[in-house]
Amino acid sequence: MARRLRWAPFALASLVAIARLYIGVHLPLDVVGGAALGIAVGGLANIALGTPTATADGPDTKVAPRTYCTQTVPLKRTSEKPYSSNDLL
Repeated sequence: MARRLRWAPFALASLVAIARLYIGVHLPLDVVGGAALGIAVGGLANIALGTPTATADGPDTKVAPRTYCTQTVPLKRTSEKPYSSNDLL
């Protein structure tokens, strides 16, 4: 998820928690316990699966041009060796 949109799930969860308290469906401890359980499961999933460090469109990755592109852009060179067919893989 984009960094600028990461607040949206937390805002939605907070609104749902407040609404459930307001309507009287849950007690405050139920909501706090559910939030703690969700944070714990999310943290364990983050530890188990890790977080992505780079995307395919990142600045230092070498990817083949997408099929909808009509132009190719030269890759950023880190050394002065000549190009080979393995540079694009």
